[in-house]
Amino acid sequence: MSDAAGRAKAVLRWGLSFALLAVVGAQLAGRWDALRAQVQAFEPAYFALSLLPLGLYFALSAEAWRRLLAALGAHVSWGAAFHTLYYANVAKYLPGSVWGLVGRVVLCQRLGVPAGVASAALLMDAVCQVAAGVLVGLLALPAFAAAAPFGDRAVYGVAALVACLVGGLHPALLNGLLGVAEGLLTRLGKPRALPRVPYRYGFVLAMLALLGGGFALLGEALSPTPLGPGQLLLLAGAFTIAWNVGVFALFAPAGLGVREAAIALLLGASFPSGWPALLALAGRA
Repeated sequence: MSDAAGRAKAVLRWGLSFALLAVVGAQLAGRWDALRAQVQAFEPAYFALSLLPLGLYFALSAEAWRRLLAALGAHVSWGAAFHTLYYANVAKYLPGSVWGLVGRVVLCQRLGVPAGVASAALLMDAVCQVAAGVLVGLLALPAFAAAAPFGDRAVYGVAALVACLVGGLHPALLNGLLGVAEGLLTRLGKPRALPRVPYRYGFVLAMLALLGGGFALLGEALSPTPLGPGQLLLLAGAFTIAWNVGVFALFAPAGLGVREAAIALLLGASFPSGWPALLALAGRA
């Protein structure tokens, strides 16, 4: 690819991201007079509380990454796993959407972890986190169904199908399939030990629930009136769905713009106009 084509592609990526952010920002600007009172009612205590589950998520993510590497025969300390995970994470905002992953592999290599092992761990990590994120995101189904132009039955039907597919990625089933694959390789005269998913599904569900819970507490901090349990669940579920959408939006660095637009769309039918946009932008900050 020529330098000019590369620059054009980068401009397009960032342009799409900022265009989506502009749409969300326009919703916020159009309702700013009504939302100003909500901003003034900001609750610092709930904001501080929202940082607690976020910190726990960071800690558990590093532990999950350490366990994945260990399952593949690469043993590193929790501190080293945390460093490779979050130091490389800064690069996700670079055009291309893959530099955070590449950086993690490079940092692992500096610790003596082969690139192939780190890449396999990345794949397992993505599968487990995305699957768990979809399940946590089902909490937002009522909001999505209310806003769906094609009917809530279709939404719940698709959600049931997605839940079944994601359930098929349960570590117990995956590890069983890996065991069957080992047996087949042995029968073919090519015996090979295959790695196993080294933690329970609940471990990853807890990680994503913490992420969504932190976002729900941020919503409480920005709400002028107390949110009910159902509203908090909707916030947590919507954030994990939007997080997954951002992961798959490879054109957008770190899902920039895409995640915010998804949050505003999912919550638009359940909260006052403009408030989901305010929350989405605050969540990115």
